[in-house]
Amino acid sequence: MATLKRLCETHIENAGSVQEGVKRFASDTASFLKDGTLKPEDVSIREVFEQTTCREYKEKNGEEIDLATTSSVKLAESIGHSHFPYITKELINKELIPEYEVNSGGVEALVSEMSTNRTDYDYVAGINAMSQMMRVRPGQPYPNAEFGEKRVRIELAKFGEILNLEKELIMQDQTGKVLDRARTAGKFMGEHKHRYIVETIMDIKRDALDEATSTAFHFDGSAVGVYSNDHSSSLGQALDNISASSGIATASLDSAYGLFGAMKDEEGRYITVTPKVLLVHPTKFRIAWQLCSDLTQPDTANRGSNFYKQALGLQPFQSPYVGTGGGASTDWYLGDFKRQIVWMWVLKPYTDSEGADSTAAFERDIVARFKYGYSAGCGHRDVRFIVKCTA
Repeated sequence: MATLKRLCETHIENAGSVQEGVKRFASDTASFLKDGTLKPEDVSIREVFEQTTCREYKEKNGEEIDLATTSSVKLAESIGHSHFPYITKELINKELIPEYEVNSGGVEALVSEMSTNRTDYDYVAGINAMSQMMRVRPGQPYPNAEFGEKRVRIELAKFGEILNLEKELIMQDQTGKVLDRARTAGKFMGEHKHRYIVETIMDIKRDALDEATSTAFHFDGSAVGVYSNDHSSSLGQALDNISASSGIATASLDSAYGLFGAMKDEEGRYITVTPKVLLVHPTKFRIAWQLCSDLTQPDTANRGSNFYKQALGLQPFQSPYVGTGGGASTDWYLGDFKRQIVWMWVLKPYTDSEGADSTAAFERDIVARFKYGYSAGCGHRDVRFIVKCTA
């Protein structure tokens, strides 16, 4: 921890003033945390307080500030006017974001990511009917492509919480406890995103949006059910994307693939759909993995190579949320998820910090607060590229 003190003193000496020196120290320390030169466990939260808030308060007021005797309200105010939050925000961020990435469970593989500046909702282009490419004879002009306008609405929302830092955690230098809170927050945020996406895929009411009924596919001004044996009334096509099966097996996969073979666009022309992911509940993951592995199939007469993996590249994906919200854990989903599911970012995962307000400081000795969260939306832009299989 003496490293931080020496670093701060060097910056103060080089800058010729405490104010500028502490500012440079805070900038360097945050940068060192970001690039890995400093690890979170190498940083003492009390030492950060002493090198920033204590030095800056003394420079401004001409007196010392003491953790043990200074009121929490005064500490919170002093912290808010110092560079302490600048460093601790990066400290929190360094632990929170990796946990978020791990605990989202790789669910990003099931969505196509986009960005927007809107904060309420935005529109994305739906998947349109193919243009009927015409033969162009020598000397003839190329015809203009004809694409129907199809817009799907994606609802956007922000999600987040606040981590509190109590006076005692600084006094007792409980840096480990602070970092553990950050890791836990990252786990919650990753799990939140995972659930949000899977519930969108399942087309059930989404816990993240406090929905009464699903609006995961909002097309032509209203919410449309994603899965049906006949989409004639909503989409004008007798599309079938529900397959009844006795469970996950080769015969069931054949039936689901058969539905993709009958998919048509808005003009009634056949389209090519190549399923890439098999989404299942964890209790069915072993079976899904066997059907998607490079191993030979032991239940076949000739012990031949696995067709689904080697010919089609099918990948298994598990989620505990398959079967929640009215579904069944025996349900499974097959398709090209990235082609149908959109994840729209407004703000990617972030952390922010401030000194606590006087009420929180007075009532609960909270002297600093850290906000974490993200803002995004998720939705379907078609129904033709995922089949729901019900056992």
